[in-house]
Amino acid sequence: MTRNESYLGDGLYASFDGYQIVLRAPREHGEHYVALEPAVYAALIRYAADIGWKLLESERERCVRSAREGAAKWLEEQQHRARQQKRERERDDGADQRPRIVPLRPQTSPKSPNKK
Repeated sequence: MTRNESYLGDGLYASFDGYQIVLRAPREHGEHYVALEPAVYAALIRYAADIGWKLLESERERCVRSAREGAAKWLEEQQHRARQQKRERERDDGADQRPRIVPLRPQTSPKSPNKK
């Protein structure tokens, strides 16, 4: 069990990796993992409601708020990543369009033979 892992019951553990909820189910021949990103977690909550599972209102509000915050954080990270990639593309494209600056060497006249 990792430091931030919690036992949920029925042999299922949950942890958070900073982006998604990771479910772990240890079995005889290894472990099974399922990673729930915010949108999938929200879909799971909706599914549970659709089949008639009820949460206490306070639990439901907490789950919905958590899912929204996670989805908002994910969206913000995706937008940040897209802006960063756009800046990099613009920088790379602009590199080809800049005039080349070639350092000039001081011109020297050919040396004339010394007359004595």
